[in-house]
Amino acid sequence: MKLKTLSIAVASAAMSTQAIAATPEFNGYMRSGIGATGSGGEQMCFQADGSPYKHRLGNECETYAEIALSAPLYEEGNKAMGVHTLLAHSVDQRNDWEESPSAVREMYVSGQNMVESFEGSNLWAGKRFYQRRDVHQIDYYYLANAGAGAGIENIDVGFAKLSAAWVRNTSEALFDANIAGSGKTMADFSGNNLDLRLDGISTNSNGELSLVGIYGMYSEAADQDFNVENQKDNGVFVMAEHTQGDFFGGFNKFSVSYATDAMAGIGASGQLRGFGYENTADEGDDPNYRTDSNEGSWYRLMNWGVVDLGESTAMSYVINYENYDKDDNKGSTLFTVGVRPQYNWSNNLSTILDLGYDVVEFQDAAKATGSEDNKLAKVTIAQQWQAGPNVFARPALRAFATYAKSDQYISRDSSSKDEVTFGFQAEAWW
Repeated sequence: MKLKTLSIAVASAAMSTQAIAATPEFNGYMRSGIGATGSGGEQMCFQADGSPYKHRLGNECETYAEIALSAPLYEEGNKAMGVHTLLAHSVDQRNDWEESPSAVREMYVSGQNMVESFEGSNLWAGKRFYQRRDVHQIDYYYLANAGAGAGIENIDVGFAKLSAAWVRNTSEALFDANIAGSGKTMADFSGNNLDLRLDGISTNSNGELSLVGIYGMYSEAADQDFNVENQKDNGVFVMAEHTQGDFFGGFNKFSVSYATDAMAGIGASGQLRGFGYENTADEGDDPNYRTDSNEGSWYRLMNWGVVDLGESTAMSYVINYENYDKDDNKGSTLFTVGVRPQYNWSNNLSTILDLGYDVVEFQDAAKATGSEDNKLAKVTIAQQWQAGPNVFARPALRAFATYAKSDQYISRDSSSKDEVTFGFQAEAWW
């Protein structure tokens, strides 16, 4: 009887004037190619030790794809609901048949104007890339509180649009099972990121300010004990970003970010950073001693954008500085500068020069445990055929050659600190 009632309800909903036939939208991203290394073998890629990103042009060694399907499911007046899904795959691009399990990156439902008192707002729940922000040139998501969650966004508060969300960020950790007896075990600690944002604050002509505040905290189950002296289970992340439109024919984004304890670290992006500690044999059986601590503070100054340099020339650029000051003196600093000028010979043919330089310096205690200061310089020249002259026009087909030089040994020749790679790549988003 219950099954029959459910069937009638589903059929009634399908015939409702408010329900609409789903027309899927196919979106996605892909990159793939083939390359070789001057010292022999397949293409190598170069990234400074201690940096969370790399200067990506001519420096990507995998086939990667994101396949997204979305569909509107309901419309009535100014109200609408829809579903969005995204699966990701990554393989080594070495063979014909390469298996890759699907990574479920997004799976959520959103509803526009569903809360009548907040006209123009969007209500959502599920797993998603929550308002991510990235620098494409170095493939760096500097704001990426992504995961399963729920929230409401774009509430008009007059001077800005307000968004609030709760996003899950669970981490595995090694903890001491004192209650259960001796020994160590792995346990899942549920991470909760409470995210509050104000966007679209007008500052000047074609300029606007965004403010982000995120509080993250791990919660324990009844049988877990997070009583570790030098590990914090919470932290905060705040960011202010100014976007200047119509900036020399392009745009410029400048941001200042700050984070503490469990939210801090090189590459911080607004999520809990997880745990990275182990027991040390030197400390005997002390269950509360760990080799690493997450106590400390971090800040980042970033400036990036795109400008027109002439009728046929444009350039993207990035300057980034991060400082992670850890209480155990095992932090580091990172300085990055990159420029990517592009000259368009025609509407579809361009030449790109990508220059990148990274400097990583470690605090004294980090050096004592094996981390070394290092520098990496990388230059790529690429001939590109693309779908229009814009810097972000895709699809694109490229022939490239890359040269990298580092303080460390980066070649298959174990005595060499520089290397050359070359190859072809395709990239597209749609």
